[in-house]
Amino acid sequence: MEKSDSVYVKRSLGVVLFEVIAIVFGVVLGLWVGEWYEDRERGEFVAESRRSMLDELGNNYAELVKARQYHLALLPKMIADRDAQKQGLEPVPYAYRGFGTAKTTTAAYDTAVNASVFAYLDPADSRAIVNAYRAIEAMNTVDSRYRLANAMAAGTGRFIDIVPIAFGDFLWAEDEAMQTIAPLIDEEAPEFWINEIEASPY
Repeated sequence: MEKSDSVYVKRSLGVVLFEVIAIVFGVVLGLWVGEWYEDRERGEFVAESRRSMLDELGNNYAELVKARQYHLALLPKMIADRDAQKQGLEPVPYAYRGFGTAKTTTAAYDTAVNASVFAYLDPADSRAIVNAYRAIEAMNTVDSRYRLANAMAAGTGRFIDIVPIAFGDFLWAEDEAMQTIAPLIDEEAPEFWINEIEASPY
């Protein structure tokens, strides 16, 4: 092989090696940029999902406040009415508007669960949010249980026994949910209802 051929081969190998390195670098860079962009998009989605859940919890908290006020205002009157009727005295009047439980929503939470958002949240933050929604779920379970009990007791005269107990249990569930939600939305939850009224429904 002549000297010029040797130089040509060396140059060709150099060009090929440079192209291979350039291609590998381009692929690695492309993958890195793609991953970075995906991480950024995921981070934005996770942050937006967290904001949506906290907004939803804030709205749920406001509903809990309204329901709690209704239950707290009516419960002493219901207890007085129950006790009066059992003693054969005149009924105590009060404005009963149904169970009046909080109308809560979980759409943002359900979306976050389905999108595996909690895998990317801080564990302590994730736990606090999940516990808040579990407290709401527990409150809704109490509501469903008493609606069934009330329906079964219809026409039996047991309304005056069931509803005060139901209201007491609603208040326990509402207070528990509010205590759990409050730190997440920078609110100060009220004391437990048992400290606010003297009469007991139990």
